Amino acid sequence: MAQKNPKIKIIFYGAQENKDVIKNTGTEFRQYSYYPTEKLKQKPDQLDEPVFNLLYGMVDFCDHVMNELLDDFEREKPDLIIYDTFALQAKYLLNIIKMRYEKKISTTKPPLAINFSTTFAQKEGIYPSQEMLKEIIKIDIWFFINLIFLFFIQLKFNWKHGTRVFNTLKFLMDQSQ
Repeated sequence: MAQKNPKIKIIFYGAQENKDVIKNTGTEFRQYSYYPTEKLKQKPDQLDEPVFNLLYGMVDFCDHVMNELLDDFEREKPDLIIYDTFALQAKYLLNIIKMRYEKKISTTKPPLAINFSTTFAQKEGIYPSQEMLKEIIKIDIWFFINLIFLFFIQLKFNWKHGTRVFNTLKFLMDQSQ
């Protein structure tokens, strides 16, 4: 007797502006309850510290949506999470799920997770070039002040959500997470 194929449910979290494209693939679309669209549309030359503003915004976004994502995870208990390397919210979520399971706060095992990205763009010497990095990241006193500020933002996130991430940029760029 042939076995029935299990029903596969695919959920994609995104911004409202991408809803139709996502739904047209047959995927269930879920809009984040918080999405700082206007902030994300700012051009780097409109910002004082583009790299740090991006990182501050990403951690802030994750802080706003993390409980929602964790609730969805506990309710849905997915078998697999597929995410982009730069989806910081997915990395934090997986980190929190693992910590909660290890501390026996939750009995739900961490799911399999697949991290995908185009790695050629992150290869040293290809993109960003050293010249671009120098233009993007100006290492001066403000760089170090912003670095310290980002560290404190990350500590606040850790305390609130039970994570142990201390270097936000390294965590974001780490493809093994």
